[in-house]
Amino acid sequence: ATQNAEKEIKKIKHIKADMSAAAAPTPSPHSHEKDAEAASGDAGKQFLAWLRGGLITGRLAINTPQARIHVIEQGLVLVSPGIFKDFDPTRWNHVQKRLQKLKLHQRTHDNMNIWTCKASGARKQALMKVYLISKTEVSELGLTLPPPNPAVNLLPMA
Repeated sequence: ATQNAEKEIKKIKHIKADMSAAAAPTPSPHSHEKDAEAASGDAGKQFLAWLRGGLITGRLAINTPQARIHVIEQGLVLVSPGIFKDFDPTRWNHVQKRLQKLKLHQRTHDNMNIWTCKASGARKQALMKVYLISKTEVSELGLTLPPPNPAVNLLPMA
């Protein structure tokens, strides 16, 4: 399983996509192969396959008030624990830990996994706990994303 995880991470690291070319996520030529391979193994990889597929097909909302996925200037943020509970309501904590093991997310300056974002709407503001996946990692996942959501901003860490 560890060798398969290393192979999957190496594959992900070699796929490049242009992040600013399209308004909607588009698949890389190899995304179907990765999705099939990931579905048979690690929960973190299964989550990534689900996330990639949901973004490509439009099944998962992005940059909307109720979305658990937002594009910001620094990359892609995944609202935690909501996005993991959407994927697997019973084993979400395990899935979250397995995603952390893949080391695709960016840590805070204090070496924490979770960042805080502020979402500002017309009438409300909210703080969200998120995982940050950098633009580089997003492109290596084979996704092209819409422009950043101006209503969501990463808060500076103290």
